[in-house]
Amino acid sequence: MIAELEKWLAANHPEKIDPFKAVLNPPASKSEIDTLQAALPYPLPAEFLECWEQANGMSKIPDFAPWRTLSSVDIARYHAVMVGQEVFDEFANPYSWREGWIPVASHILGDWLCLIITPNDVLDQQDGDIPYDLNLSGVMFEYRQDQNMVKRASYGMDEWVEFWSESITNFLS
Repeated sequence: MIAELEKWLAANHPEKIDPFKAVLNPPASKSEIDTLQAALPYPLPAEFLECWEQANGMSKIPDFAPWRTLSSVDIARYHAVMVGQEVFDEFANPYSWREGWIPVASHILGDWLCLIITPNDVLDQQDGDIPYDLNLSGVMFEYRQDQNMVKRASYGMDEWVEFWSESITNFLS
């Protein structure tokens, strides 16, 4: 994902490549990945881990985007804090933050982008369940802090570049 986002930045906002690289943490070590895996209730998808092996999150929110990916330490810490807290979906249905909801990115307004890594944690939709396949990628959803609600979405790792590029474009507009 990092290389794809750099390509997108080069084509659309070349002046942001150096600031982007400046906020990337060094790659997660095997020890950091093992510690993260041990702190979570379920194994993380391989393509998620590959992204963190390229950069262990971001040191801060970049000046050109509203999101930052979390480090392995922050993922484990925020996950431990959030499990069991009450949140609401866009239909005002209450949910407890589930152990399979793993925060992987934070927004400047306090929102979370999360990975669902167990089928038991899939939210019901009016049109059916969010698609889920642990072998391909996790299902992503956005938690809106300002409204204390879960916004349903499905972001596979392939869709992260599109998600980030739209966020950057909107943020810079």
